[in-house]
Amino acid sequence: MKVFQIKSKPQNIDRVNQFIHDKNICIGWPRTGDLTISSSEKIRE
Repeated sequence: MKVFQIKSKPQNIDRVNQFIHDKNICIGWPRTGDLTISSSEKIRE
């Protein structure tokens, strides 16, 4: 079974307005940085 979940309050910080304003969502992992230029292999790593 695979489960995927999107939360608007990762780490108990409400980010709904940020998602709407920036027109994006985030995975909620701190210190991950910007992944927009990363390859699939780099993200998996």
